[in-house]
Amino acid sequence: VDGQFSADYNGYNYFTRESATVYTFEPDHTHGRDFYHTASEGTNVFCGEGALYPRDCVVGTDPAINEGWAYLTLRSLADDYDDAESGVLTAELTFTVLQRTEGGGIPLPQLRALRELYESTCKPSQEQLPLFDLSKPPLDVNRHWTSEHHRAGRYSFEHTLDPAETYAHQARFNTSGDERNYDTLPYCEWLFASRLDSNSSDPTAVLPGPPGLDGAGDCQQLAGVTCDHNGNVVELDLNGLALRGELPSSIADLTSLERLAISNNQLSGQLPPAIFSSPVLKRLDVTHNHFSGPIPCPADDSPLRQLDLSQNEFAVGLPGCLFVAAPR
Repeated sequence: VDGQFSADYNGYNYFTRESATVYTFEPDHTHGRDFYHTASEGTNVFCGEGALYPRDCVVGTDPAINEGWAYLTLRSLADDYDDAESGVLTAELTFTVLQRTEGGGIPLPQLRALRELYESTCKPSQEQLPLFDLSKPPLDVNRHWTSEHHRAGRYSFEHTLDPAETYAHQARFNTSGDERNYDTLPYCEWLFASRLDSNSSDPTAVLPGPPGLDGAGDCQQLAGVTCDHNGNVVELDLNGLALRGELPSSIADLTSLERLAISNNQLSGQLPPAIFSSPVLKRLDVTHNHFSGPIPCPADDSPLRQLDLSQNEFAVGLPGCLFVAAPR
């Protein structure tokens, strides 16, 4: 990115004409490219000593009170588009800005729904997640299993790393291929980093559960969960986390949920009808799971605008109601 502020960019996103016409800049919790969750994944901050790319904070060293500018550059190369008229491209750009939750936590029914979602689809496999040497730095391949290292093939005997980063625990865990297949991802690491890195007095201790789900709940400590200023859960971004099993019926208690993204997981069973009858859900992506059974019909006044049901195991075709009620 050219310009006087080029040094202030923390991440870049590139997409081409082959990409979807509607493009969403997804939060990258692994690499800290997220303005909302200040400390949910250990190094997931933009300033101070804990930042992935360290820099001075504008206000003190606490990222929770930091304030500053967010720079965004959009650039298109019309020459790459044969169908562009006169080399001019048009697009629609939408920004959504959410104020942080100011105390009060998460409404209890919604908090219970998040707890049940974590405990039923993630925690069982997470309890088996291999711990290698917790005294190592957070991103070290020899600290504990991570999906990033797994999908990069770094646990394979055949993978060659820099000598300083050589994986030394093949006897404990190793792979032999198919590492990028979401269907074979063995462990769910959603919120695991918060269980490990929230205990400043002992960085090798694993908490019994995610601190963001304790007490009244704290969205800023729940990676993949976005709340409005009243604490209502408005987005769940849980793609590619090895969630497995059936969605709990309590997901219906997330009554303010506007976006549900759970693609590339190992979820099964039927989609809860309450998802489709929601009066506020606008975007739903359940791509690449093992959902089966009938596809529920949206409510007549459904606000659904984006819907992706592909790569599942539905036994029947799309019901006609999908083309009547949503998406428009």
